[in-house]
Amino acid sequence: MRRLAATLAATLTGFALFLPPVSAAEPGAPTRPGRGPGVADEVPVAGAQAGSVEAQRLAGRASLVGRLDQLATWCNDKELFIERDRLWRKVLEIAPDDAAARKGLRYARNVDGSWKEPAPREVKNIGKKWLEELAKRESEAFAPYGDVLLALARAPERAPAERDALVAEIRAMAPNHAGLHAWLGDVQLGDRWVMPETATAKERRGAIRAEAKRVMEVGAPIAPAQAGPAEAALGVTWKTILQGENVRVLSTGSEEETLRIARACEGAGALLTFALGSEMRYPAAYTVYVLGEAGEKEAFLAKLPDLSDAERTRLAALDGTGIPRSNNVALFGKEPARRIDAAVRHTIGNILGLSLGVSHKTAWAWEGIGQYLTRELVGTRLTWFVSEAADPASAGLRGKLMTPESNWIQEAYDLLANGTAVPLDDLMLRDLDRLDVPGALTGYAFVAYLLEGQPAATLEFVTRSARGDDPAAITGEVLKRTPAELQERLVQWLAERR
Repeated sequence: MRRLAATLAATLTGFALFLPPVSAAEPGAPTRPGRGPGVADEVPVAGAQAGSVEAQRLAGRASLVGRLDQLATWCNDKELFIERDRLWRKVLEIAPDDAAARKGLRYARNVDGSWKEPAPREVKNIGKKWLEELAKRESEAFAPYGDVLLALARAPERAPAERDALVAEIRAMAPNHAGLHAWLGDVQLGDRWVMPETATAKERRGAIRAEAKRVMEVGAPIAPAQAGPAEAALGVTWKTILQGENVRVLSTGSEEETLRIARACEGAGALLTFALGSEMRYPAAYTVYVLGEAGEKEAFLAKLPDLSDAERTRLAALDGTGIPRSNNVALFGKEPARRIDAAVRHTIGNILGLSLGVSHKTAWAWEGIGQYLTRELVGTRLTWFVSEAADPASAGLRGKLMTPESNWIQEAYDLLANGTAVPLDDLMLRDLDRLDVPGALTGYAFVAYLLEGQPAATLEFVTRSARGDDPAAITGEVLKRTPAELQERLVQWLAERR
C-alpha cells in the first residue's frame, strides 16, 4: 500500500483525488493485473505502443476536459446548477487554466495574472428529473479516458508500479469503468463493482445468520436431567440440570438461563458444521458448570477433585475456565451475558480442537472463529483468550472493541489500511502467547473474509494452518495468492464490505 501511494504521488501530477486501495485479483500480481474472464478488447493493447505513456495520458485528459465542459454546459441548460459547478471544478483539477471552466465559475484575472476567487453564490439543482440522465452521461464522458489508461496498463511491457498507478487513476476518475472491472475479475453488486468474494459474502453472511437463528430457536432436543453422585458432591446445589445430544449443563441459576446456555452450546457445533462445511465432533460427556452466586465458585473449587492447590488458586481468579485434565468448563461470571458468551467460546474451542486440531497454537483461527461465531449465536464478543496483562499497550483498542456498538470490521479496516497490521504470514505462525489485540482483530477480519467470501476454501485453509503448514504454501495452494497479495485483497474486501 505504501508503494502504491508513493507511485501515485510521483505519477498523478496535477490531481487532488482520493485514490482507494487497489487489490490484486490475479496470482502473483500486487494489484490485480491480468485479464478477467470475458473482457473484450475495447482498446487494443497495441495502441499503448504509440508514443509515451505521459503523452497518451495528456491527450486523453485534453479530450476528457472537452467532454466535461460540454457536460457542464448541458447541466446549465437543464438547471442542474450544483452539478454544473461540480463538473467545472473537476475540469480545473485536470486543467487549471481551462477558460470555459474559469468563466463558468466566474473567475477573473488579477493584475498579476493570477486567478481571483469569485464571490460565493448559492446554487440549486432545479431540474432534478435530469439527475439520472446526468449519471449516465458522466460515465460516458469518463469512459474514453478510462479506455486510454486501461490500454496503457495492459501493455505487456508495463512495469508493475506504473501499471498500479494507471489502474488507480482509472478507479479514481472512472470508478465504474466496465473494462477495468472485467479485467480485474470484479462483479456487479447492485450499482457497485466489487470483488467476487464481496458479492459471495453478502449472501453467505445472511445464510450464517439465518442458521445461527435457527439453531438458537429450535436446535437439538434438550431435556431435564438428574445429578449423578459425583456431580452432587461438588459442594453446591444444582437448581437446573439439562442434557442435550452433545452437552450437559448443570447450573445453580434459573432454568431460563440454563436452557439458553444449553441451546447455544448445542448450536455451536451445528453452526460450525454449517460454516466450515464439515461435520464437527464434541468431547465425550462434555459438561458445562454454571455458578453465578457469591461463594459458589469457592465451594465448587474446594470440592472439585484432582486439582492441586496452585490450580485451585489460579482458577479462583477467573470468571470462566476449562477444568484441568478434562474438556469440561466451569463458568463463574457475575453477569448472564458473560456466562453464556464464555460457554459458547469454550465450546467452540473444544470442538475446533477435537475436529480440526485448532488450538492456542493457531491463535488467529482460535480467536477469530470463536469471536465471529459467538457473536452470531449470542450477539456478544466478551470472552478473550488474548491476555490483557500481556498486552497493556492495546488496552484502549481492547476497550473500544468490548463496547456493544463497536464495529470490528471498520476497526480492522482502519488498522490494515494504514499499513500497521501484522503481516498475514507472521500472524498465521503466532501462538496465543504472541497474539496481541491488533493481531486478534486482524485474525477476526481474516476469518470473516474466509467464512463469508471464501467458504469453499475455509476448511482446508484452517486445517492446514492448524497442521503447521508454511503460510506461503497455504495461501498459494488454497487461494492462489502470496500472503502479501492476500493481505491487500483483505483490505479491499473490508473496504467494500463496511
